[in-house]
Amino acid sequence: HHASGAEAAGAGGGRKKKKRNDFQPRQPPSVFYHARTGMMMSPSEIAGSCDSDDDCNPRMLYHAEKVNAECHWATNLQKDFMVKWNDHNHNRPGQVLDKTIFHRCQTFFSKIQEEPFVDEELHAKYVELYIKHVMVLWDFSVLTREQVRTLVDHATQSLWGRPTDGRTDAVNH
Repeated sequence: HHASGAEAAGAGGGRKKKKRNDFQPRQPPSVFYHARTGMMMSPSEIAGSCDSDDDCNPRMLYHAEKVNAECHWATNLQKDFMVKWNDHNHNRPGQVLDKTIFHRCQTFFSKIQEEPFVDEELHAKYVELYIKHVMVLWDFSVLTREQVRTLVDHATQSLWGRPTDGRTDAVNH
């Protein structure tokens, strides 16, 4: 004999179990690639102390400077900026990991602010290059939108005395 719905409900304490919706959209795992070879990084490599196949190589800075110097389409100011960025990151303790880039951007900007420039126009050009570099790091998913907004607001405030207030359209979309 099969119990009716009322009998089954009575036997179970009078309460029907609610069907729980366990569906939670999962974020796909982040995919990272080695800088030099373009090969996908394994989970153990991602969790390890090297962010790229070049990061643990002591000749990485030399290689980056060589590539920078051979970059025929970049201006001397852009090349100088990248030399300073690379020096800042590779001559500091610890590995250059994606999770440290936000802090490294902040400390690099502080260095730009402390550096004596010939004139304000040159300083402004360095700040503009910094903002562009931050945007490139965002484009490569190294920084989040919120981190970029924080860094860009701080940089524009140094130039114009106020944050972007939403004027940086790329950061707001």
